[in-house]
Amino acid sequence: MQTLDLPFPGLKKLRWLSLGSNKLTTIPARTFQGLEQLQELYLEYNELTTIPAGAFQGLGELFKLDLHGNQLTIIPAGTFQGLVQLQELDLRGNPWHSWSVCINSSSLPLLYYLSGVNFC
Repeated sequence: MQTLDLPFPGLKKLRWLSLGSNKLTTIPARTFQGLEQLQELYLEYNELTTIPAGAFQGLGELFKLDLHGNQLTIIPAGTFQGLVQLQELDLRGNPWHSWSVCINSSSLPLLYYLSGVNFC
């Protein structure tokens, strides 16, 4: 599997989703729409190069997001918008284009674990 083409209809009560090691190259915006109760999302060890703003839209209950071991080089503005419950974000092992890649701490008020980049 390289692309997530469809949303996940009918899985409104899903709390944990692992899509690691699937060679995913892209995640379209609103892919996870309808997973309002998702708390943990694992996307580690794929081949993601960027994540568009809106990719995680609707995941207001998400508290853990694992993106380590991908090919991410930048974090576009708005990537993590709306993830107000996010507490853990793992971005280790990505070939960032700049050492200045950072996460705005005010947009993720509950975030206490950040790995792979710095807070702005």
